[in-house]
Amino acid sequence: MNDFNRSIGQQAEMDLGLRRFMLGTYRYMAMAMAVTATVAFFFGQFLIANPQVAGMIFNPVVFLGLFFVIMFGFGGVGKRLHTMSLGSVQMFLFAFAAVMGVFMSAIGLVYNPMIIAKIFFMTVAMFAGLSLFGYTFWVGMGSAYWQNSHVERHHSAPNHLGLDPDA
Repeated sequence: MNDFNRSIGQQAEMDLGLRRFMLGTYRYMAMAMAVTATVAFFFGQFLIANPQVAGMIFNPVVFLGLFFVIMFGFGGVGKRLHTMSLGSVQMFLFAFAAVMGVFMSAIGLVYNPMIIAKIFFMTVAMFAGLSLFGYTFWVGMGSAYWQNSHVERHHSAPNHLGLDPDA
């Protein structure tokens, strides 16, 4: 199959599919971040109102246990991710976001919430900027490199089925 000599319509269709995928990914990321922030805020408020619960939950043993649950839970689901249904993956994503919110609520007990919000939005802006840069620059550079090194140098003529090993 010759994937290097696509028509403009086929290339536009592929770009549209990639764009749809990226927007869907960022939509889920934004929703998960909102769940994390909401859980962290409300759980932090609960801990401020009930300091005895904060002492019980954030003692070093329980905190370390929560850390290992996050680490091994994420790794365990990651191994089975390709076999899971979409609903199961979404349920894991939002449950993981909620657990991260509980984990991150400890930060709200120590630092000023306005500083946390500023850092959060600065991080979001930096990620969005770098993501946009990477999407526009590296996708173009990667395809230009592939076009030059593989298509123009290796295949000066189109691929022929049975004659070229990568056809």
